[in-house]
Amino acid sequence: MVYFDGPRPPAEAAAIDRANHERIAPAVRGIPGTLGAYVGRTPDGSSAVVALTTSLQAIEDAQRAIMSTDLLPGEDPALFSGPDRMHIGWVLAASPSTAPLAR
Repeated sequence: MVYFDGPRPPAEAAAIDRANHERIAPAVRGIPGTLGAYVGRTPDGSSAVVALTTSLQAIEDAQRAIMSTDLLPGEDPALFSGPDRMHIGWVLAASPSTAPLAR
């Protein structure tokens, strides 16, 4: 999980959205072991990203890929302060959304 604390101005939130869709997601999409990500945002611009991978190596490869991307035309580096904190957790159980978890 990657956390971006708020408050964040609307221009910064919009810049982060654009970077996620046009630069970051394409950079990590083909990395082996990368399963997907969920992004949530609060009204004050705070956000959290839950990235799902099959290994620590996939996380490290994704970080390298993201950091090696060039800014898109018109991107302002001043709008990207980086995450406030990161946390790695391990999935202990998973279930399709149509089936209840066993107790």
